[in-house]
Amino acid sequence: PSIVFNNEINPDESQMITQALTLRHDPVYFRSVDGTTGGPLDSYFLIIPSFIGLPFDFITAHLTAFGLVAVCFWLLFQTAKRWFGSKAARIALLPLIFMFGLTQNGDFLHYNSELIALVLLSWSYYLYAKLLADRQPSLLRIGLIGLLLGMVPFGKLQAVPLAAVVGLFVGITILLRQNLSVQAKVGRITLLGVCSAAFPLLVIFLTYINGVYNDFITFYIIGNFRYAGN
Repeated sequence: PSIVFNNEINPDESQMITQALTLRHDPVYFRSVDGTTGGPLDSYFLIIPSFIGLPFDFITAHLTAFGLVAVCFWLLFQTAKRWFGSKAARIALLPLIFMFGLTQNGDFLHYNSELIALVLLSWSYYLYAKLLADRQPSLLRIGLIGLLLGMVPFGKLQAVPLAAVVGLFVGITILLRQNLSVQAKVGRITLLGVCSAAFPLLVIFLTYINGVYNDFITFYIIGNFRYAGN
């Protein structure tokens, strides 16, 4: 029911709707928008519905949030099913689905800055689960995991430790594969590292050529580290 509530559930979503509307006209983040603790991807993603004619309003934001939560649950279900079987996965996720379906707590219902990072992490979990089943770890899968993990900081900087854990376990999985040569292991670890660094380097390059690199460092990196300490 909260999807069709065309009003603010949390002040953060008003901020992100305004940021998305601003970026639709001036797409250079940190020049036209300071997202405080929210990453650039959160606001950019909210522009996508406007390409199919949806307005920049609360209903669109709530619908987008519902879609992201649904994708997150689907990915987590697929991951759990691979590890524990379909029945266990259904039982494990049912309480979460009931909680999200019945809650009136606005923190779980509004378009928030955690959703993009959660989807990226859930996708990386799913790919890691598939990687474990591969006889030889797929280069494409490893590269995609690295790319997703590199995008996580720009959804939510506080999610970086969670992304680092996924990267660590992917690396351990590769190193423990006895059917891989040392050269193959080194190549896959290097690929994971290069792909993880690709998106952050792209962001740094774009901020530099648009003259907002110092703002990126000040407002997003330093600002986030000082946030908890006021």
